[in-house]
Amino acid sequence: MRERGMDGLIVTDAMHYSYFTGHKVASWMRSRPSIFVLPLQGEPALITWSGPDMFARLYKQPFPSWVTDRRIYPEVPFTKEPRVDWGVAGILQERGLDAAKIGLELGRETWLGIAVVAALLAYEHSLLKADDLSKLDAAFFAMNGYISMSFLLFWGAAVALWRV
Repeated sequence: MRERGMDGLIVTDAMHYSYFTGHKVASWMRSRPSIFVLPLQGEPALITWSGPDMFARLYKQPFPSWVTDRRIYPEVPFTKEPRVDWGVAGILQERGLDAAKIGLELGRETWLGIAVVAALLAYEHSLLKADDLSKLDAAFFAMNGYISMSFLLFWGAAVALWRV
């Protein structure tokens, strides 16, 4: 991270999360990501679908991770206490990283969106020829609308699915 000028890293891929934290994500609970926040300096944190206490109750063993700052999703605190932001934003703010340069893994739906937008851009550019600008409106007005909406759709899907 230091070589790249990054102040932290957010890991969301299940295999990478397991590698960094020691907590293996069960295949049946991958509908919500487990998240590992690794600052360049300071204590790392993880966010998963259930807290360490629930893990111990369900599996009758301690939570399998060396990371001591373990949090559950803000939407399911399983307590009667007032809601607290235990999400990524809260962790970054606590560690003074809310304005820092952070590396973030992209999910599959994000990469799919990038591929769709790249294909639309290639098609947009194929509409124009140096000696024929008759499709200029179609290329730059209509296609840019499709590209913008596709980009919004895929990034929106990524945000909705991952709730980061």
